[in-house]
Amino acid sequence: MLKQMTFLILIAQWVMAGTGDSRMPFRELAGHWQGKGEIIVSWCQQDSLPFDLYIQADGTVSGRIGDAVIRDGALRWNRWWLRLLGNPDYVIHVHLEGPLVKDEGIVRKELNVLIDHSNDVLTGGFHSSGKKWGGRGRMKLSGSGVMLHRVP
Repeated sequence: MLKQMTFLILIAQWVMAGTGDSRMPFRELAGHWQGKGEIIVSWCQQDSLPFDLYIQADGTVSGRIGDAVIRDGALRWNRWWLRLLGNPDYVIHVHLEGPLVKDEGIVRKELNVLIDHSNDVLTGGFHSSGKKWGGRGRMKLSGSGVMLHRVP
């Protein structure tokens, strides 16, 4: 009985740990990445969002997304069970300073970029902080078709 309880406790701790993957192979993603993603919300007139990211081997991320400067960005593994269901391998979570789309006055405090890495290209989508309703001033800015290439 004690062995069964110990096993269950270890499994619960593993699941609650979040990623379930202690590997940190961010060295292969370290470098300068540029590209863009398509904005998919109807209330934004701009059709794409430019990305200019610097990823460090320890997973810290800096640079720009749209017109905003990244403050306190981090790369991490997506949760293991989400990856198992076919979701992207990585999440880049950033805090932003300044407007995402300056010409339209769209300001958001945070943004998640969900990405996969293959053939030295990062692909995925993005979602900003915000609400599911409420117009330009409150809603999430979402996008797909993110494609970032490594800058030599």
